[in-house]
Amino acid sequence: MKSDAILKEQIMDVLDWEQSVDSTRIEVDVKNGIVILSGTVPSYMEKIDAEKAVKRVDGEKAVVQNIKVKLISAFMRTDEEIAQTALKNIKWNTNVPEDDIILKVENGWVTLEGKVVWNYQKELAINAVRGLIGVKGVTNLVKVEPAIKPENLKEKIKKAFERNATIDAGNVRVEVIGNKAILKGNVQSWVEKRQAELTVWSAPGILEVENKLEIKIALPAS
Repeated sequence: MKSDAILKEQIMDVLDWEQSVDSTRIEVDVKNGIVILSGTVPSYMEKIDAEKAVKRVDGEKAVVQNIKVKLISAFMRTDEEIAQTALKNIKWNTNVPEDDIILKVENGWVTLEGKVVWNYQKELAINAVRGLIGVKGVTNLVKVEPAIKPENLKEKIKKAFERNATIDAGNVRVEVIGNKAILKGNVQSWVEKRQAELTVWSAPGILEVENKLEIKIALPAS
């Protein structure tokens, strides 16, 4: 297992390498494998990119996101301008049912509500707005309500794990209760944990995923 000092050094190196992030604006602290991010950035997208970059580093147990978004004058937009642009982005994406998405903007913070059939449509909706100039944050309250009845979900998910080279299917267990899937077991990284969750969300009929996977780094054989 990596020491906190080594983990911090590797995270700072990753942030320095990430072109979409100004690493000088971000402070990193690591305590017992928990990564704490703080600082101030000029856009919500940079905050998200910093978090994604950190999660690509193996060894962290959790990430605490304390980075603040403080818009510079060039990035300032009224709530009405943000709303108009967000609606256009959603409309232009043919995979997002625009009539089923309700959007609210308050002081630069965007809230999405409504209902979609698939989880990927929910993810596309948030992707359509979080990179917009003027956005300080996004809350995604869109609900997933599948049009088909789930059948044999557990077996379908297990087979999907086996097909995915990123996931060690032997260490990941899934329990399905109605439309809810619960993931248990161990993974090697945040990437594997996230990929397992995304794989479950791809199963038709899943409305909720509880990800209890634990990140445990395998020690090299002596």
